[in-house]
Amino acid sequence: TGQSRGLADGVRKYIVKRPMIARRHSFDTGALRMFDVAYVDSISSFDESLATKATLDGLVVVCLSESNSLSEQFQVRAKALDGLDNVVIAVPQQIGELRGVIAELAALRWVWENTPELRDDRVARREVSLRITEAEQLLLRDLAGLTDPRPEPIGSGCLWFYTGLRQKVSSLADVSQLLSKILDLVYSKAPKIRNELIVRRTLSTAAAAARRNLIEAMLKYEAKPLLGMEGFPPERSIYESVLHVTGIHRVGEDGVWHFGPPSKNATHNIAPSWRHICEFVFDRQPEPIPLDVLFAELARPPWGILDGLHPVLLCAFTMVYPNETTLYKEQVFVPEISIADFELMLRRPELFSIAGCRVSGSRALVVDRIATGLKVQPATVPVVRALFRTAKALPDLDRKSVV
Repeated sequence: TGQSRGLADGVRKYIVKRPMIARRHSFDTGALRMFDVAYVDSISSFDESLATKATLDGLVVVCLSESNSLSEQFQVRAKALDGLDNVVIAVPQQIGELRGVIAELAALRWVWENTPELRDDRVARREVSLRITEAEQLLLRDLAGLTDPRPEPIGSGCLWFYTGLRQKVSSLADVSQLLSKILDLVYSKAPKIRNELIVRRTLSTAAAAARRNLIEAMLKYEAKPLLGMEGFPPERSIYESVLHVTGIHRVGEDGVWHFGPPSKNATHNIAPSWRHICEFVFDRQPEPIPLDVLFAELARPPWGILDGLHPVLLCAFTMVYPNETTLYKEQVFVPEISIADFELMLRRPELFSIAGCRVSGSRALVVDRIATGLKVQPATVPVVRALFRTAKALPDLDRKSVV
């Protein structure tokens, strides 16, 4: 029942979890970032919540206490926390009628689930349903007031703590600003790309199709303005915000459009992420890196690139460094990257790997000599592709003899 059940258990049982949004940070970066909310009512559950990895960008731990002594214990623990840069502690000073509301909702739910007579009594069933709805709304209202730093009766006088320090907040707007400032620090190198189609964790069907069309245009029409797009299809908005504004696709002095590293502009702030991709790929050469590992690296702080952007940035990266990167599908070298490869990659990135292949010293001399004989660019990838085409053109018997 609601009386025997803990406060935090009652909240988790009867209310769908609602994250807290870092609104200003989300607007500035274009990436919707949220804090998961965990309700605790004991020191043990407090410690458990900290040990549990947040499923979102951060965690707000709301400490529910029905006594001053427990509230003080929560405050002591909150002040002792340090090093958890994406965890915020909220300690409401008053919880109002939360216990009574949970108990009433528990009783109503029990009646709804354990009274067979309600099946044949439409009036009674409707009455119970309305009362359940009212109790849920009242619980939601009480929960919203718990994190309000304003004093009663407007709020709960909630105290907020971050990295062991009590924060100066006096309104819900201050709380929202606090969450945004925290994520500004956590994702200090996150790109600022305002495009709701692509800057998402999960794309809609239309956005996924637009991303696929954009990648195909990138592979086929690098030298054309707007990658050959006409009119204003959905993929053009992605192109404008991800490739054009950032300078990744630009016109050269010769008047020809090409791909290149992004400009060092704080407005879009994508240069730090690009440098990290270069370091992650080229500094670990020649060991291939699974793409899901690379994408996970880009998603973590301080870069925080959302999943929708990963394939577009990868395609641009391979276009900028075509002679210094190699792609593998199920550990087999891909000589020419096609849209078919990317279509599979969008669904199964774990099947693919990427490797950097920059060479210097004696290795570079060997590559130069082979490139001269094959009449290709003096770089690793053109040489490998030429050798691959030559071997593939051999008759089966000759190829088997060579092997």
